[in-house]
Amino acid sequence: MGDSTSRRWGRRRYLQAIGTTVTIGSAGCVRSDEPATGGSVTAPTFTETENREIDADLEFTAAAVGVGERALSEANYEERRAFDHGMTRTYELGDQSFTAEVVSQLAEYHRRVDLERFGEQEVARFAVLSTPRVELGFQTFNPLDGITEEALLEGLQSEYEDVRIGERVDSRVVEVLEWDVSVAKRRGTARYRGRSVEIHLHVERILRNGDYVTLIGIYPRRIDEEESVHFLMEHTEYSV
Repeated sequence: MGDSTSRRWGRRRYLQAIGTTVTIGSAGCVRSDEPATGGSVTAPTFTETENREIDADLEFTAAAVGVGERALSEANYEERRAFDHGMTRTYELGDQSFTAEVVSQLAEYHRRVDLERFGEQEVARFAVLSTPRVELGFQTFNPLDGITEEALLEGLQSEYEDVRIGERVDSRVVEVLEWDVSVAKRRGTARYRGRSVEIHLHVERILRNGDYVTLIGIYPRRIDEEESVHFLMEHTEYSV
């Protein structure tokens, strides 16, 4: 990552201060298919929190991950944005209730593609989200539960809307953060700047070093961006 991104993100921190005030970044949407273990969890709430203070019992913050500048240059991608995602959840353990701020790290990238009569558009998108696993006592929770895959896609990139996911058409094993992962390729539809677009999607999530790392590639079906998406996944790394 560039120097500005490294300064903005920093390294993993884990704060547990009952009754303290926590400041976090902009809100977003994520999803998980893994069930939470133990206790009960309320439905997630998402709040725009930039430049505001939030009262919470706990804060859990993920390590930042993203694609390095050299790999971006080779793939002809550019960084679109990189910032914190904040999500508030309430966890109940026995007769106790805890409000936690779950702070994720998002990085989004794009490549301009010539769409003939529409000119160059930022339709090739790649995003990486790192979200911490919540640990309370001897129990762990996945804070990404309860959000649809369509909401995941719309929350982790800023251009496509009304995403609808269709059939799986292919898969390939890709090494992500030193872990072999079978990445599925799916067809779908979405709206891009008011127009309906047929798209291909690559979505994968792994658990690494206590964080859920979600990677997303999305682009119009009329272009072949699969190799670039796999390349960016293989060159996803922890920021310094």
